[in-house]
Amino acid sequence: IVSGWFQPSSHGTVFGIWATNAVVGNLIGLGLASLLAKEEGSRALMPMLLVPALFIILVALCQLLLLQEGPFQLPSSPNGGVPFSQVLALPNVKTYTAAFSMVR
Repeated sequence: IVSGWFQPSSHGTVFGIWATNAVVGNLIGLGLASLLAKEEGSRALMPMLLVPALFIILVALCQLLLLQEGPFQLPSSPNGGVPFSQVLALPNVKTYTAAFSMVR
């Protein structure tokens, strides 16, 4: 999705910025949880779980309904893409996957 909206020459910068979304999301979630705990006191557990979940659902629905293919979108392959087993067979994919999962 991201690569379809930006020229190939700027992919590194765009994906670097996009990779910060987990950190920014954690900071926003922490601030929201602190605010809810301050306002609600001991009754804050349910709002701390429901408010972010509802926000995520809202964002997902917006993306599903409003996201369009970008001007730099590559044509899709006629057979529907590469099978997952072939992707895992590529060199170093399993190593990078394991390393990335440990970082997250």
